[in-house]
Amino acid sequence: MTRLLKEAQLRELPFLAGVDEYDDTIFNRRQTHTVALELVELREMTEIRNQVEDIEAAIGIVQQRPHRYLVFNGD
Repeated sequence: MTRLLKEAQLRELPFLAGVDEYDDTIFNRRQTHTVALELVELREMTEIRNQVEDIEAAIGIVQQRPHRYLVFNGD
């Protein structure tokens, strides 16, 4: 995950760059739309493609129903 977060910071992607790798970061359903758009910019990086796909799958689950959240668990 660290490589993905560092790349998000380099590209100044505000939501993903703000994920705290040492604490929990939580996005609500509306915010996951922006996270998904940011992931599009990272998709071409083969070394993090699996992580991007996993996060996109989680976003799909979050967006299916209200009161679901995308949670990044810090260490």
